[in-house]
Amino acid sequence: MLIKPITETKTPRHTLDDDDYDDNQPHYKPEISIKLTKEVTTPPHPKNILVLPSTISIIQDQLKLPTIGTVSIKYPELYESIDKSNDLEYDEDEQLYVALKNQNLKTKYPELEIPIVGNDNVVGITIPHFYNVITYNLVSKKIIEFFDSTKNWIVLAPCGLNNNQSVNKLLGKGNAKDDVSLNQVPDLKPPHAITGISAALVSQLNLRKGDYNIVCLVLNSEGQPGFEKSDNDSIVDTSYLLGDLLKLPHKEDYLNEISKQVRKFNGAFSNLAMYI
Repeated sequence: MLIKPITETKTPRHTLDDDDYDDNQPHYKPEISIKLTKEVTTPPHPKNILVLPSTISIIQDQLKLPTIGTVSIKYPELYESIDKSNDLEYDEDEQLYVALKNQNLKTKYPELEIPIVGNDNVVGITIPHFYNVITYNLVSKKIIEFFDSTKNWIVLAPCGLNNNQSVNKLLGKGNAKDDVSLNQVPDLKPPHAITGISAALVSQLNLRKGDYNIVCLVLNSEGQPGFEKSDNDSIVDTSYLLGDLLKLPHKEDYLNEISKQVRKFNGAFSNLAMYI
């Protein structure tokens, strides 16, 4: 009996054709600018910079810092082309297709005004997820260039830790390793890795010349890169360490508020649980 090998396979029924997989479609380069509406100190840069992804924004939110500026992200070339396509002569056969395509592009490349919050002690920036990963590097470079005179950088990052630990640390150059509060925090070891704005910022800081103190606190999380959910213990433990690193005068109040919010929004900030 001769069995003929199958050389062609049909596309699975659950696979959807989407332009996400179109390698010929260009990624649009953003124009990034930073503007402070309020100077935080003299000279106009704080003692610490805190950067984190939006999935763990609760840690920054409970610091209750005032807004002092914005990170503006624009795509003038893209939006100009969209406006031109909208001005073309109406064609019933193509109008719906063009409208859907333009809306899809606006969803992937939204124009953003990311708030910068802070005071004399710390400036915090929460960065959202970007469709084009190169944007993380561009945003990181811009933030570092703008706050170049600040030497203490704290970066928070989610990661799927499989070592039964809630928080690990990843230290860059500088003397942050001498901080007593970090002595009991295990180092992040392979095969664990960080991604997104956290990885971009740590990499860019280590590449630059200058006396920077870089601390990256890695929270135990699960989920796809850019959409991770961190568990409650990781959020609380990281907040405790952050209180020490920033020398918060109201540390106890901050921790109590974090604990309250974590319990209140348990479903939103933690999915490390048994599904029934």
